[in-house]
Amino acid sequence: MSDIKWIKLATNMHDDEKIKLIDAMPERDTIHYLWIRLLIQAGKTNANGFIYLNENIPYTDEMLSTLFSRPLASIRLALKVLSDFQMIEISHNNVIKIVNWDKHQNVEGMDRVRAQNRKRVQNHREKRKQIEAAAEEDDKSNTKIEENECAITQNSCNVTEYKNNVTVTEQNKRETKNKKDIKNKSKRDRENINAYDEENDLKLEKSETFKASVSQSKDLSVEADKNLDDISAKCFELQRYTETMSGIPNVLNLGALKLALSMHGKPYVKMAIDIALKANKPNMTYIDGILKNWRREGYPDDKEVKKNVTRSYGKNSNPDKNEFKGFKPKKPRKLTDEQRRKAEENLI
Repeated sequence: MSDIKWIKLATNMHDDEKIKLIDAMPERDTIHYLWIRLLIQAGKTNANGFIYLNENIPYTDEMLSTLFSRPLASIRLALKVLSDFQMIEISHNNVIKIVNWDKHQNVEGMDRVRAQNRKRVQNHREKRKQIEAAAEEDDKSNTKIEENECAITQNSCNVTEYKNNVTVTEQNKRETKNKKDIKNKSKRDRENINAYDEENDLKLEKSETFKASVSQSKDLSVEADKNLDDISAKCFELQRYTETMSGIPNVLNLGALKLALSMHGKPYVKMAIDIALKANKPNMTYIDGILKNWRREGYPDDKEVKKNVTRSYGKNSNPDKNEFKGFKPKKPRKLTDEQRRKAEENLI
């Protein structure tokens, strides 16, 4: 159905309750823009509302940010809002689907294209049957011609026993050549028919495989939503913790904090926040740097991080009480009077 290159937009779409709620949001322009671009992208893909680069490669947030020329954080926020309002569905493998796609597509035009495709397939099948019937007739005629040629050859051999100057006429040569051309043509027609059937079977198999993957992604979408809600709850908890400790409102970027939680987990993110608060740098750039170093060099345990956080290296730092534990100074050497006298003589 790649012949359809347009979609429908209602003139009263801004009267919808969901659109009005989006208008009250700070990022309303970005969300509206992304919604229209997703509708257009679904029309280009033309797969019943699904949006993907091809059947094996779905669009990621980074790819949509590049295609739509918008920041990655804005794209992720808009996708979250549209998904929460059930305007789109995002499966676990990032395949996006427009909900109620029939409202944005011309059903009559789609039916007309389907009817044209059915008629085209029916005409092709009738033509294929005619070619197969003609090929069978050619095979029968070729068999009779070969039998006649054998009889003529046998008669010619009998005649050559008596006459050695019998020649084949130019007309017989042309007839033989035409028979060979007919036979080769029927063989090519059969090969083309087989190739067409194999191509149609391959397309049908790919389509069924994609439908199965989409149905499986719907079953797992509920579990993905639960994970997103869990990350959001942890994000707000750490945000409140950081605001309480630093006394600065909205000190952390929520989008970057959610990414850090999904990649490193809540315990390590909280450890990095404690270190950043101790260094008086409560920002996601400093926290992300700590987490990247841990991911590259190995994550520490909780005790080691707490020890590094509580230790101070300034001028007023107290020495570690256990630093000289177990150390015993050497006792002075005791000399006799004779040894002391010899030492004094040597010095003089």
